[in-house]
Amino acid sequence: MGLMAVRAYLTEQLGALGPVEEHHFREGTDAGTNLILRLPGQRPELAPLLVAAHYDGPLHSIGADDNASGLAALIELAVH
Repeated sequence: MGLMAVRAYLTEQLGALGPVEEHHFREGTDAGTNLILRLPGQRPELAPLLVAAHYDGPLHSIGADDNASGLAALIELAVH
């Protein structure tokens, strides 16, 4: 339930900046979803810059739910 709430919040925040694409991968307990927002750069002649953060590991993993700082940085970069 928590991961879905985080995904919904991120989709809402990033969706305010443009269309958010969902990229689903794997199935079962290894399933996940990447949220992709493509923003135009100030200098289109340069190669794109990929900025990423994750909001948790796979279901039932021992990974900690400690990714708020990466997500906060990603949202701040997107809005500025």
